[in-house]
Amino acid sequence: VAQPVIPERKINPWLIVTIVATVVIIIGLVIGGLVYWNSLKKDDAHSTAMSQCLSSSDNYTKASEKLSKALENSKSVQAITDGQVADAATVSTLKSAVTEANSIGKAASCNYIAPTASLSKRALTAKLESSAKAVTTAAKAVTKSQEQKKIDTAKQKLQSAVSDAQQTLADSDGAVSDESTRDSLQKALDDANALLKQSNPKAADLEKSLTNLQDATKAVKS
Repeated sequence: VAQPVIPERKINPWLIVTIVATVVIIIGLVIGGLVYWNSLKKDDAHSTAMSQCLSSSDNYTKASEKLSKALENSKSVQAITDGQVADAATVSTLKSAVTEANSIGKAASCNYIAPTASLSKRALTAKLESSAKAVTTAAKAVTKSQEQKKIDTAKQKLQSAVSDAQQTLADSDGAVSDESTRDSLQKALDDANALLKQSNPKAADLEKSLTNLQDATKAVKS
């Protein structure tokens, strides 16, 4: 018995086109949705950054001015050399602080077309404030160390003058026409020794005592 012939079913080409188009549309919608969602996130981040930029502008300006003032006030101190201070490390620390301060860049203006990353001023503001404090602290340390150097030097000179005065006093016993000069020398010597025993004598006081002692010594020798 002959088998019945089953007619071949033809696929409607328009159906294929419709299916493909539908898939493409769905994929396009998904991609478009993702792009739109991502853009919303970026816009939100940019708006937040812009808002923070505007609100922190005053603080940034103040911090920038504070650093500029710190650098200006420390100019004379920056000229102090290692040999003029008791601790050379203070000079090195100041130089490093100034170099760091000068390396800090400027913040971008709060512009709506600026990239989000460039709108952040908080971190830069904190850096400016920290740098201003570092420069000021380092400058004070150099000034203090310079004063200590003056004290140390004045002490050494006064101690040397004390030794000379003591020898002069001993050598002049009974050998001067005016005994009051020896009395003046003894007083200047006592004052000098008392000053040298102080824990924190001032450089100016040490220098004045040195002058008095030298003058008294000359008076006895003359």
